[in-house]
Amino acid sequence: MIKTNSKYNFTTAEDETFSWSSSEKDFLTHKPTGKKIYQMKWYEWKNSQPITDQSIRDAVSDFLDELWDIQDGKREARQERADEKYARDCERRDAEIKRGLCPKCGSYCYGDCEANGQ
Repeated sequence: MIKTNSKYNFTTAEDETFSWSSSEKDFLTHKPTGKKIYQMKWYEWKNSQPITDQSIRDAVSDFLDELWDIQDGKREARQERADEKYARDCERRDAEIKRGLCPKCGSYCYGDCEANGQ
């Protein structure tokens, strides 16, 4: 199970084997060895080697899948907040139109200022 430093806008994630940071978003750190992992390779600046141990490869895949699920949940929550804000803005606009003032042009066009050429 991955732990993050905050629920939505997390910048770090880790479990007992790997850690991830948004500052190095494409890299994982393998905690037991301290080595970086990039695209299923032990990353070293000029000498990267493929990860040959299948159990480590599976663990990397599981960690990344869970991390992406968490990030998708974060995106969904952000979209829900955006949808709520949009609904509030629409309600405010509709209330202004009912009062007679158009939120676009500020006059009494009743929301059809584009049709009137204003």
